[in-house]
Amino acid sequence: MRFHKEALVLGDLIDNAIISSQGYAQQYGVHVEFEKNSAARLTLSADKNRLNQVLLNLISNAIKYSPTEGRVLITAERNGPMVRVSVSDQGEGVPVNFQSQIFSHFSQADASNTREKGGTGLGLAISKEIIERQGGVIGFSSPEGAGATFYFELPLPTLPVA
Repeated sequence: MRFHKEALVLGDLIDNAIISSQGYAQQYGVHVEFEKNSAARLTLSADKNRLNQVLLNLISNAIKYSPTEGRVLITAERNGPMVRVSVSDQGEGVPVNFQSQIFSHFSQADASNTREKGGTGLGLAISKEIIERQGGVIGFSSPEGAGATFYFELPLPTLPVA
């Protein structure tokens, strides 16, 4: 996997991913929102196409597992030398017995309502590799029955010392 890092404005990247996801969101009757704040203006040094791939995967998963008329919320916040982007849904959450293997290749929860959603079970594994190869981390939280929040953190560029 090759990476071409460039300066990217975080909010622009998220806005473009949301626009790309609108047809899918309409198909499921789900609203996707970006809660903009000062972190949206932060500039990252990252591979645009790969980071877009991660965002689209997290957003499409959140749409897929949200109830009709549900909301997917995307937030960004500075976390010390990192920026964290979170994608939250209002679905049933990740089953506890599946949480330890969620970033493994070909992993999908076996519950019938999860299997019927489709997919290859590769999206989160690929997203993990993309984020880690760019110096970041990826994770999630999913309180039982209360939706899921998937997030990634990437380092902010350091300014040269004069």
